[in-house]
Amino acid sequence: MHRLHLVFLCGLLALASGSASASGSGSASAAGSVVATVPVSQGTAPISIGPAFSALWFDPARDGEGWALEILNADTALGFWFTYDEQGDQRWLIGVGTIAGNRIHFAQLVETTGAQFGPGFDPDTVLRRDVGSVDMEFDDCHRGRFTFAAFGQQMSIDLVRLTETLRLGCDPGVPVSDDGRGLQSGAWFDPSHNGEGFELQWVNAELAVLTWFTFDSQGRPYWIQGVGELIDGRLRFAQMHATRGARFGAAFDPAQVQRFPWGELSLQIGCNSGSADYQSLLPEFGSGHFDLVRLTVLTGLQCPPAIGEIDWQALAANGPRLSEMPAVALDGFIYLGGGLSSISSNSAEFWRYQPGEQRWTRLANLPAARDHGMMAAHGGMIYYFGGNSRALSGASNLVWRFDPGTGAWSGLAP
Repeated sequence: MHRLHLVFLCGLLALASGSASASGSGSASAAGSVVATVPVSQGTAPISIGPAFSALWFDPARDGEGWALEILNADTALGFWFTYDEQGDQRWLIGVGTIAGNRIHFAQLVETTGAQFGPGFDPDTVLRRDVGSVDMEFDDCHRGRFTFAAFGQQMSIDLVRLTETLRLGCDPGVPVSDDGRGLQSGAWFDPSHNGEGFELQWVNAELAVLTWFTFDSQGRPYWIQGVGELIDGRLRFAQMHATRGARFGAAFDPAQVQRFPWGELSLQIGCNSGSADYQSLLPEFGSGHFDLVRLTVLTGLQCPPAIGEIDWQALAANGPRLSEMPAVALDGFIYLGGGLSSISSNSAEFWRYQPGEQRWTRLANLPAARDHGMMAAHGGMIYYFGGNSRALSGASNLVWRFDPGTGAWSGLAP
């Protein structure tokens, strides 16, 4: 396998390994606003579409338009096609597709028009009409094509992966550093502005890509893109950009794509709700605020339940009767060591719990009684650090190691 570096000329931020470059004037990538490193497989065997296909896709020969694809479950995908109309104005199309193997069939491709941007937005004025259909087929996790029939045209266009969504990479063996913000990837909207919204994708632990699918002041489709980073608790997109100039379908020419600054936007979101604030450089868009809720959840990125939704269950209760003790997991077991048996007495007990069978087993005691100690698992061994040598007092600097294979403790350097 070799690596193909795809360089896109938006002058924003690099989202993967490689270096940004700039060339030309008056045209640049819209959907292609980042630098991505795409491994190219030599094989062409059909594959099954899964969570990793939630990403931005485009044809390098048609730089300036592209797709945001969301895999919602094993059978369903949501697709946003950000492109242009026959006069060179922006157009965005949306469809819900059926997944079968390495294919996605969008039976109805929908164009949305009619609403007015900003405070005057009225969801009752949103008009939706079916304009055609799309079929996607993928060779592997990085390449494919789509064939559309819409607006009196039929074409087949190549697709190349532009980004990978955080936690949903093509290589499941690559470790991911994420504090939970990756779960925010997906579509968001303000219920009072039903008909427009945001497609958000975290591409690594620092950067996210946002596409805002909306309307202009005349009710025409309009889309805005940017790359953002987390600053002071808010996801800030300091340079949102819009485009114009290219023509739909066979008449598309990437040299006609004109990219221009639109303004800035910031998000403050959790896993299911949040807000957005924007300030445009263009007078007709002005500034404003949205109260957001999640519109879609990508498969593989489900949010954990709220505390009130957690169903606690009572399990086997014949384990240690202790408090203030550490616990650590290793090879399918949970180990607990030491602790307080009363306010004036601590313990050397050491226990193992097997969750699947709800079985407690008492193991060899710690070398001495401890409470408020710390444990860690590493290299198949369990390490016990410090703790109090007497109940709630006498802090210790001793370190012990437990070998599950021999069931024995040994002392290490304090």
